Amino acid sequence: VVIPDSGAAPFAGQLNGLDFGPDSMLYAPQPFLGTIVRIDPDTGAMEVVTDALAGLAPTSVEFDSQGNLYASLFAGTIIRIDTDTGARQVVTEISDAILDNMVFDARDRLYVSNSDDGAVYAVAPGGGVRTLSPGGLILPGGIAVMEGDSGRGSLFVADVWKLAEFDASSGRLLDVDRQSRAGGGIIESFTVAPDGGNGVI
Repeated sequence: VVIPDSGAAPFAGQLNGLDFGPDSMLYAPQPFLGTIVRIDPDTGAMEVVTDALAGLAPTSVEFDSQGNLYASLFAGTIIRIDTDTGARQVVTEISDAILDNMVFDARDRLYVSNSDDGAVYAVAPGGGVRTLSPGGLILPGGIAVMEGDSGRGSLFVADVWKLAEFDASSGRLLDVDRQSRAGGGIIESFTVAPDGGNGVI
């Protein structure tokens, strides 16, 4: 055990997608605090690399083959961080993505996952983004057929971070009510059931 507990509920000090640096230290983001920390794996001692990411929710960190530190931010941005000064530079932005984790391959191509819909992206060293997998439903649970805004039968699917509405005949995606992790919106929708003109989630 390196760190016995990363914080009491509601887990503000939580650590997320970690990576070892070239200095053999463990680096990790603290999404709720907006910080990235360096941890001594022998003692558990922790120091802040940067605390300038408040409200940006860093979700993971990864080093490339040159020892450069990168971080994914919740709202689709990937940044490079100077481990000495904490200065940051935007590498790329992926629109409509909720970034979760990432990894470099042997040629420094970066692969990033989207926790909202399961999409996976490849990011070239120059910042160009290619979608490897477009994603879709990630953990479909309860389903219900109800009349949608179109006046026709819609299939509603509770998908943990969102409630998705599909055309019940064609399967075409009509609408998505995504969770707002900053508050509001759909929160961990595991089931859905019809209640007249409403859905109970």
